[in-house]
Amino acid sequence: MKTRVFVFFLILLSQFIQSQTYQGKVLDAITSEPLETVSVYFDGTTIGTITNSEGFFSIELPDNKNTKSLLVISFVGYQTLTINSTSLKQNTTYNLIEKETSLDEVVLFDDWSRQKKLNIFRRQFLGSDKATLKCEIKNEDVIKLVYSKSNNQLYASTNEPIIIINKALGYKVYYDLVDFEVTFTNCLNCFRGVKTVFYSGTSRFEELSVKKVKSKYIKAREKSYFGSLLHFMRVLSTNETDKFGFKFFIKAPARDSELYFNTNVETVFEIIKNEDLVKVKLLQENKVVIRYNIIEQSALLIQDEDKTFFIDDFGIHSPVDKIIFGGRFGNSRLSTMLPNNYYPN
Repeated sequence: MKTRVFVFFLILLSQFIQSQTYQGKVLDAITSEPLETVSVYFDGTTIGTITNSEGFFSIELPDNKNTKSLLVISFVGYQTLTINSTSLKQNTTYNLIEKETSLDEVVLFDDWSRQKKLNIFRRQFLGSDKATLKCEIKNEDVIKLVYSKSNNQLYASTNEPIIIINKALGYKVYYDLVDFEVTFTNCLNCFRGVKTVFYSGTSRFEELSVKKVKSKYIKAREKSYFGSLLHFMRVLSTNETDKFGFKFFIKAPARDSELYFNTNVETVFEIIKNEDLVKVKLLQENKVVIRYNIIEQSALLIQDEDKTFFIDDFGIHSPVDKIIFGGRFGNSRLSTMLPNNYYPN
């Protein structure tokens, strides 16, 4: 009798593990030939693998994690494929389409040197804090940079992932850039002339330390994590912002007032826990100032009528294009970015 119960438990355990493991095959869309060494990963995490000689892959999510993170299938020379995690199915065949080769566009009035454009790109992509000094882009030659005089904007694009060695946090990052643009004010000769920055893409993290993570990386990651946007979204979803030192400030009711006063999380957000995701509704019309441990300050503003967003088990918020961040949240760049599946000890 005991043996039967034990076997039954193993069967249930096996089914549970399999429910978190996704398998599939990657083929060339035209020839149907299997593609080997294709990168398959969950966006923004260290969870990734590559296809074998038959184009087969198997990838597993941590137990009990419901996530909005995209599954990304990326291979040099082919169009990147992204799949919503809620749409994942077992033993699916994915067909990659080869990228069209085209001549570089001729851009008029691009009178900036490549070095000037590259300096601005590094600063806005990697960041401007101390950690940036320990970051290096290994393949800058793949980055195409164009300055449009008429639009007063700098654009960047690539045909393959940007490879970043982050010796501040101990990660090797592969960033598949989708969009990058910097809009300038009239002060074109100084970095303070940057008006807005927007970039998007998918990322995969690898440990620099193969055997054991160095203690300096562990300390640096914890310092980067606490007070970060990832930290904030996680504790907001569990309604523990007060416990972890986050304070909220909202604008005074008078229309002509610029004063902000301290308030509580219940006045700012309505938090509704669902089975898969946490639904958050902003209850304020104006921006909300968020302070962490007195010193660090950020701001949040939702440009949407329903003022609603969602947070998954990793702390990833969506839709990302609804929310505008300022302060620490808005100024954070790749040099301080942690994998979405990172948790402090």
